[in-house]
Amino acid sequence: MYLYYTTGMELTEVQKAYLAALIDGEGHVGCQRQMQKRGRTPLFKLCLAFTMSTPEPLETVSSWIGMTPTWHPPVDEKRQARVRLSTPKELTCAILNECMPYLILKKDVARIALEIESVRAMYSPDRQHWGTAKLERMPMHAVDKMEDLYRQLRATMSNKRPIRCRIATSPLNYRREP
Repeated sequence: MYLYYTTGMELTEVQKAYLAALIDGEGHVGCQRQMQKRGRTPLFKLCLAFTMSTPEPLETVSSWIGMTPTWHPPVDEKRQARVRLSTPKELTCAILNECMPYLILKKDVARIALEIESVRAMYSPDRQHWGTAKLERMPMHAVDKMEDLYRQLRATMSNKRPIRCRIATSPLNYRREP
């Protein structure tokens, strides 16, 4: 249903299960944190990517979701050629929502990444304006929530326990709380 609203295509249950198995096995679900040039709040980018040496599975999946994979030739004699398929944010959210019941290994990572995106979508200020630009900031409690979720995501991806920390004076100076 979510994928239908994004691409106009609807996946069957078998296709959803196949895509979830591909995400669990060869996929990368992640969230990239970047600081904006003039902004004070970090920017979180949700991503779903597949990199394989054989193009057939990605060509099949890309035909289902309406994208084309990118072919990367080998950089030297020792390495193989790679096929990569990266999805945009809206499509990533739709795919993860559709495949969530079938995910096994990366279910927690997908859940946290979708939660970061939902907080971002809920608290992002409206960027459409008339006349003089009066851009608002995202509320600090939303930024703190996304930062906590991001730390939890990184800890889940590295199979470590999340560190509960707070910012003392700068973003680089973390102190552990008991």
